[in-house]
Amino acid sequence: MLYWYRDLLIGEKMKKNPEKYMKKIEKHYQANPNGKIFGKKKPPIKEFFVVVRAGNPDNLFEVMGTRQWFFKHYSKTDIYIIGMFQSEDEALEAIQSMLSEGYTGDPEYDPRGKYRDDAGYSLYDTSGI
Repeated sequence: MLYWYRDLLIGEKMKKNPEKYMKKIEKHYQANPNGKIFGKKKPPIKEFFVVVRAGNPDNLFEVMGTRQWFFKHYSKTDIYIIGMFQSEDEALEAIQSMLSEGYTGDPEYDPRGKYRDDAGYSLYDTSGI
């Protein structure tokens, strides 16, 4: 299941119509095959990059390409999206600026606490997809 952070970080090109891109990202997540890796369903051609909470407790965040969600195990994984971007470089820059602004403003800044499970994630309404 995809969960979207309430104060989603959004890339420059995506700011004009974020709902459109959220629907496209949801379609990537729903393109999982039923069995074989190269089943009848094919992933959308355009790849987006999302910043998510890391699955590894030693890391803070991960940058994931939406094409990798084609693999079946992602359909069983809860993914908490903090930001969505057109390129991997843009996503990495957003993480860097988010952390530098946080630590500059408050030396006690806790990014894990800010983006924890109950920190304001919600499901996106996919009924129109």
